[in-house]
Amino acid sequence: MTSYGRITLPLEAVARIRLASDRETAVFEMRKGDQVTGVIDGHGLVLETAFGKTSIEMNLVLHIKVYPASPPRAISTKPTAMAPAGAVWAGEDKPGPQLQLELSLVGGSRVVGTPGIDS
Repeated sequence: MTSYGRITLPLEAVARIRLASDRETAVFEMRKGDQVTGVIDGHGLVLETAFGKTSIEMNLVLHIKVYPASPPRAISTKPTAMAPAGAVWAGEDKPGPQLQLELSLVGGSRVVGTPGIDS
């Protein structure tokens, strides 16, 4: 929520999110250099990590960096309709936009994972 109303920012367009001490107000630093200040709608984040799904409460988060995750790697030279000639993608039908979040937490800890869906 901004002073102009509610807006939704695509996570792919965000480079970093810096949270204020109230852990609700945030500055969204966009990949193209713009900044948007607003309030985060929600109380926590769900991440898929190397250790499984985990929930992080927003009151523990100082800032969030958003990175493109490593693209799926090519493991074969057999072309398919979904992959360029000479490549078959491991783990996916086709390469797609994936993101990785790095959360810096109160106390100095960091958590890295992909955005998950709380179920």
